[in-house]
Amino acid sequence: MGSVRQRGDDKWELRVDLGRDGKGKRIIRTKTVKAKNKTAANKLLLEYEYEVMTGSYQAPEKIKFADFVTEWKEKYARKILQESTRELYDSVIKNYLIPEFGSMVVKDINAMRVIHFLDNVKAFKKDGELSSSTKRDIYRVLRNVMQRAEDWEVIKNNPVKKIKMPKVETMKVDNVYSIAEVKELTEKLQHEYLHWKCFIYLALYGGLRRSEALALELDSIDTEKGTITVSKAIVRGEKGKGKVKEPKTKKSGRTLSVPQFVVESLFLLSKEVKINKIKMGPSYNQKENWLICNEYGHAYYPTSPNKWWKKFCLRNDMRYIAIHDLRHTHVSICLYSGIDPNTTSKRAGHSSIKTTIDIYGHQIIEADQDAAAKLNEQFNPRKQVN
Repeated sequence: MGSVRQRGDDKWELRVDLGRDGKGKRIIRTKTVKAKNKTAANKLLLEYEYEVMTGSYQAPEKIKFADFVTEWKEKYARKILQESTRELYDSVIKNYLIPEFGSMVVKDINAMRVIHFLDNVKAFKKDGELSSSTKRDIYRVLRNVMQRAEDWEVIKNNPVKKIKMPKVETMKVDNVYSIAEVKELTEKLQHEYLHWKCFIYLALYGGLRRSEALALELDSIDTEKGTITVSKAIVRGEKGKGKVKEPKTKKSGRTLSVPQFVVESLFLLSKEVKINKIKMGPSYNQKENWLICNEYGHAYYPTSPNKWWKKFCLRNDMRYIAIHDLRHTHVSICLYSGIDPNTTSKRAGHSSIKTTIDIYGHQIIEADQDAAAKLNEQFNPRKQVN
């Protein structure tokens, strides 16, 4: 038999009476939960009674980390995190956190133990130091899991909150195409399907992220002004379906100009999409007006461009770089062409100009040095005298 009683604002104590033990002592199981009112608390009581009666309940002070992670995945990760984020978190949990903390009781994981772990953790499947970014991922995942343990009153305080996040070395972008390779790629794209050509154009000449290019609609293109408006993103969702969401950051939503030949290709693609919609009739997607889509008007799943791109590079004997590196190539070209970092940052949809400078700082310096060399070449008085 169960009962509830209020313990504070939105806090309720659930009590389940299991009768008496062999010595006549009453067996009571309790659990404190958050609920807006008594009705909501009684619903939680039914779930709690089932857990206790079926033996699936574990007292908070005895829950092991591996068991808690299972609860965390079901009650938090699956509902809150995007699929791509869940994949990263699952990898970190499997390869680093479970081997270290899996058999430990959650309440026994303290700050000193976490600090020792972060200082000594080695790369998975190889004996060596982890990159600073991987250590930061490990820190974030562990902090997230332990924060849920605090929120759900399995522990009183999250020990990871007391520890500073590991510093990440500034990322440098070097794996980009040269001007000659960009010209070669542009030439070879002329023989490809129009939608894939436009997709690469958007990354290479507009700096769009993969998720942003896939989420463009017919009315995202203004052919008269020669602009593209980014307002959505398509990311990986559950069961092989893409998920439409807001862009990565507030400044990722933007309108930018693109070269005229890109505008012309996008215009031709929009005409092709409209013709195909009439041709396919009721079989065509009637809900959205995606620009880059299959013959039935459905947006491509986020990993589809990657598969096509690898095959394209192979059959055209192009040096392979990741699709996201085409975006890096765009930023690099802008900086080398003398476009100021602030304008370049806005085109890329970076959260701030600091992001652009931190990532591409070495290229900004090289572009500045190149500009100085050109000024010297043109205006050096000694050279003019000679």
